[in-house]
Amino acid sequence: MEDSMFPIDKVLLVGSNMTVCCKVRNEESMVDSIQFNGTNYPVIQLGSSNVGGIQFFNMNKSESSGDNIICNSNLDPYTAGTVVFVGYPPVEPQNFSCEAPDLTIINCTWKTGRPTGLYGERGTKYSLYERFSGINLTCSGYTGDQEDYNCSMDVKKGQNLYEFLLLGTNPLGAANTSLDFNVRERICPFPVESVGIRDLSSTDVSLSWRLPGTYTSINLLCETEIRKTHGQVERRNITLKGADSTFYTYPLNNLHPFTNYYIRVRCSSYDHFWKWSNWSKEKNHKTLAAAPSRKLEIWTERIHTPENCSIAVYWKHLRPYEANGEVTFYSIEWKPLHSNEKPQYIRLSGESNRTQINLPAGDNGDYEINVTAINSAGSSPPSSMTTVQLLSEVEVERAIGDSSGINITWSPDSNFSCGYFVTWVPSFHLQWADLQWKRFSSHVTSAFIHTQQMLAGVRHNVSLYGCREYRFQLLRSLIAYTEELSPKAAPNFTVQETTSKSIQVKWDPIPEDDLRGFLQGYLIYVVKNQSDSYFA
Repeated sequence: MEDSMFPIDKVLLVGSNMTVCCKVRNEESMVDSIQFNGTNYPVIQLGSSNVGGIQFFNMNKSESSGDNIICNSNLDPYTAGTVVFVGYPPVEPQNFSCEAPDLTIINCTWKTGRPTGLYGERGTKYSLYERFSGINLTCSGYTGDQEDYNCSMDVKKGQNLYEFLLLGTNPLGAANTSLDFNVRERICPFPVESVGIRDLSSTDVSLSWRLPGTYTSINLLCETEIRKTHGQVERRNITLKGADSTFYTYPLNNLHPFTNYYIRVRCSSYDHFWKWSNWSKEKNHKTLAAAPSRKLEIWTERIHTPENCSIAVYWKHLRPYEANGEVTFYSIEWKPLHSNEKPQYIRLSGESNRTQINLPAGDNGDYEINVTAINSAGSSPPSSMTTVQLLSEVEVERAIGDSSGINITWSPDSNFSCGYFVTWVPSFHLQWADLQWKRFSSHVTSAFIHTQQMLAGVRHNVSLYGCREYRFQLLRSLIAYTEELSPKAAPNFTVQETTSKSIQVKWDPIPEDDLRGFLQGYLIYVVKNQSDSYFA
């Protein structure tokens, strides 16, 4: 006869009371304590010293492996043992839902709800019973409290309606829930695979993808997400007739040339929308280039030096969505105004934004200039401008803005039908390449130049031109600062002569580019005998 304990591996409900008995085979031994979860408790002798017991009240939920109970005798600290499992019965399964990824299989999922505290062979077992077909499934795969369960069954041919009873049982009790539905109304397709893109033109592509699964008797609603590199997102819906594990194609139109797109696809049932499938992996694609879509902004001016005469030509680069491709070079053509001569031309790299055309000595005639941007797909519409400037006399004005910039205004004049141009360039260390300009339509009467374009403390020559039949008339000429700053340096001075009544001081003027504002005068500070002071 061996030492023994009762009961063996008992499963109890949380809050229960429990009596534990221990008997050792040696009648001369005495059961002196019972250990529960590492703590020894005295026992009550039951008839003889080799039999003892104890009662535990209001039991708490046990550890996942159960709570150990050990019998100790005066001759042997460990004579026998048992394990008690204290937990809860299952509750009604939570979030019970069923859906079909296609017309061949139904997947049901749920959560266990409140943890029972019972695991392994004592854990909750689930079965799924379908009433119309009589199919009863044992669902396995339990991995722990509150984990997702899933159970699948094949769709029965010709059966659309399903009524499921989900039953969960453990040694302490049972709980159930039910669900009925039409399988055609619960389709959440498999994820789309193998997305492909083929160019049709610079604005159109053919999109293809594979949808695994059986969808022959339903219509599909598929959605494409079209995302540009900088985050702009557009979604388009497509209705298609379902098929079995096949490729689908659909044209995507009205895209922008030479643009990076990231495209992905998902699908659902069109007949009875339930859920979208998961998105496919994104497919990156760059559309083909197209000819630039708009004219360049250009400006020209005559440059006269003692050595020669030339024309400076400026242009602004197109924005990417206007260039429609990488601009490889610019074509600049020129010929005398109203001449039938074949234009002369040069081609410059795509990085350039200006050039200087040298004219024959003494050539003061006017010219017509055309500038075109060219990429791999074609050229932009030509931008034309003449060098004709109408005679005008304007006074040079002074102007000061503020820390944000400077505002230039003018009176409206309907004669200037092709708009207005404002140009500005630093007044000192003048380089023809430093010129900036902006064109305004004929109804505009002001231009604001920000300090990012015209730095504070730097004097600029600002000119306003009106455009009349592509001939230009100077309307205003300004010397301007967006904001005045204190002079960069004090003037160098020397004391020329002193008397008891006067001092003669001489100084060199501050270089104008160091003034950083309009000079209003000089302040002379005189100290006499380190006590009296005078201002002049």
